[in-house]
This record gives sequence, structure tokens and C-alpha cells, in this order.
Amino acid sequence: MADDLNDLLDGLEPSSGFVQVGHSAGGPMVLVDPTDEAATQQFGVPSRVGEKIVIAVEWVLARVGLLERFFRFLGEGIPEDVRADLDREAFRPAVVITQGRHARTFLTELHAWRGDPPVLPDVPVTVISGSLADGMPRRVRDTATAAGRYRAARSRQGRHVVAARSGHYIPAIEAELIAAEIRRLVLPPVG
Repeated sequence: MADDLNDLLDGLEPSSGFVQVGHSAGGPMVLVDPTDEAATQQFGVPSRVGEKIVIAVEWVLARVGLLERFFRFLGEGIPEDVRADLDREAFRPAVVITQGRHARTFLTELHAWRGDPPVLPDVPVTVISGSLADGMPRRVRDTATAAGRYRAARSRQGRHVVAARSGHYIPAIEAELIAAEIRRLVLPPVG
């Protein structure tokens, strides 16, 4: 996927601008509840063991066709074509297998950034954090939100926004908030 992104960016006209938007592990520039190296609790044994357990349970649920029931809320209020894509692709064993492969190296790679973090260019950066715990311990949510606040503060043009009605699944619950932040970055200020 990184190669595809590089090919896309290489193909843009030099004068073209773009806004990078990433959610969760895809968000490490509008960062939507990103997984961040500043959220130290995710590197501990309980977090890593918990992730393995969740992936194993999700795989079993996907194999028996029940995984979608646990994420039914993701389809509420989204366009029908997006819902059809979710139904066709998102809750299948192959997705969980990919998630497991990603989990094998992701946190180790992210942890390496703790000692040598990437330097953000001088561009506007917005970090959107969820505010609800939605199934995760409150301390984990608070740590993730604090990491989002920290990440935004590292950029001279940083902005931290809290999604008041969402936990981790901001794109499904408050998509309009993400769209508003993208518009804020690409449209000139009025007045």
C-alpha cells in the first residue's frame, strides 16, 4: 500500500496539493484517532496480548459469519454504496488475517519512532481524537487522546480536535467532522 501511495503521489502534477487522511494504524494531514508512538500504553504486554486475543476472536467470528454483528453500528447513516462495500469486504476472514499480519510488526516499527520520531514538514496538521471509550478501558482512551494532543502540538501549524460523539470509529460516526477539517485545510478562510 505504501508503494501504491508513493506511485500516486509521484504521478501528481508538481503544483497539485493533497491532504493525507489516515485513520487508526493508517494515520501515523488529518490524522483520525491515529495510533501514535506517544501513546506508551500500547507497547506494554497487556496491550499486545489483548490485540492477539481480539484478532483471534475476530477471525473465529468472521469464519462463522458473525463478525459483522459486532460492528453493525459502523453501517448506520453511511451511504448505501459504502455499506455494500462493508458488507462485501470488511467482515471476512481475509481482512482479519491481514490485520493479524499487520499486527506482527506494526507496534515494533512504531516503537522505533519513539527514539527517532519522524519530522513533520511545516504543513498544517490536524489530529482528531475520539472522546468515548467505546469498549476500551478509559485510561487507554485518555492516553490515545493525550497522544493526539501531543502530536498536534509538535507541529507549528498543529490543531487538535476532539470528536465528542465518537470513540475510535470516527469515520463511521462523525464523518462530517473529518470532512469539515479537510475543508478547513484546503479552502481559503472566508473574510
